[in-house]
Amino acid sequence: MLTSADLANRPVFRPVYVLLASNLFTLLVAIWQRWDILPLLWIYWGQSVVIGLFTVLRMLSLDLFTTDGMRWNGRNLPPTLSTKIHLTITFILGYGFFHAGCFVFLSIFSAKNEDVQLTGILICVAVFFVHHWLSWRQSRKEDHEGLPNISHIHAFPYLRILPMHLTLIIGAGFMDRYAFSLLLFMTLKTMADVAMHVIVHRLEHNKARGNKWGQSTINSNIRENVL
Repeated sequence: MLTSADLANRPVFRPVYVLLASNLFTLLVAIWQRWDILPLLWIYWGQSVVIGLFTVLRMLSLDLFTTDGMRWNGRNLPPTLSTKIHLTITFILGYGFFHAGCFVFLSIFSAKNEDVQLTGILICVAVFFVHHWLSWRQSRKEDHEGLPNISHIHAFPYLRILPMHLTLIIGAGFMDRYAFSLLLFMTLKTMADVAMHVIVHRLEHNKARGNKWGQSTINSNIRENVL
C-alpha cells in the first residue's frame, strides 16, 4: 500500500506542489490587488501559452520515440526527424490558432477596462512558467528513460488545458460579481489544473515505460530513422 511518503517521492507529485503554490500565489495577488476576473483570465491564458511552448520544446528535443497508432494518407508514420518536425508544426498551428481566438475574446473584454494590471499579470504568468519548466525537465528525463509516443505528447496539451478553458468561459460569465466569481473561478481552475496535471503525467509516464520494455528490440532501427 502506498504511503504519503511514497506519493511525495514519485516524480509526478513534485511539480504539483509548485502548481498549487502558483495558484495560491495568484489568488493572494488577486485579493491583495482587488482584481476582478479579467486579470485572472489573462493569467491563465498566459499559462496555457506556456504549456504550448514547453510542448514544442519537448517534441523537438526527442531523440527516440514511437508513432504507434499514427497514420497519414493511409500509411503508418515512421519515427523519423521529418515526422517530428511535421507534428511540431501542426501542433504550433492548431494550438496557436486556438489561443489566438482566446486572445481576441479577452481583448474585447479588456477594451472596456482601462486598468488591466499588466505588471501583476506578467508576474503571475512567470510563476506558472517556473512550474511548467520544472514539469518539462521531469518529462525530458522520463522521455530519455523510456520510449515516448510523440502522438501523445502532441495531443495531451489539449486534454491538459480543456478544463482550464472551460473555467475561462465560466469566469467571463461572472465578470461583475467579484467575491463569488473569484472564489468559484479559482477553486474550479485549481482543481482542474492539478487533476489534469497528475492524470496527463501519469499516463505519459506509464506509456513511456511500457514502450521502453515492449519495444527495446527495435531501438536501434528507430535511432537510424531519426538520425
